[in-house]
Amino acid sequence: MKLNDHEAMPLNVRERLIISQALYIAADEMEKREYPEHSNIADMRELGANKFPLYGAIAEASRLAEALNLGCG
Repeated sequence: MKLNDHEAMPLNVRERLIISQALYIAADEMEKREYPEHSNIADMRELGANKFPLYGAIAEASRLAEALNLGCG
């Protein structure tokens, strides 16, 4: 199937996970900078929470498992 320039292919689960992970990690890393770009960080967190939440959910589950000493993280 050929897509027109204005048509976007839907992302598969792996692609969504990779984007989600990149947003999550990049926002945390950007906060460590001497002069963090707060508006970009906020936008990245918003995108991660609302459009690409998969990695955030996985990271939170891992943190909870570790806190409960379940050995899943």
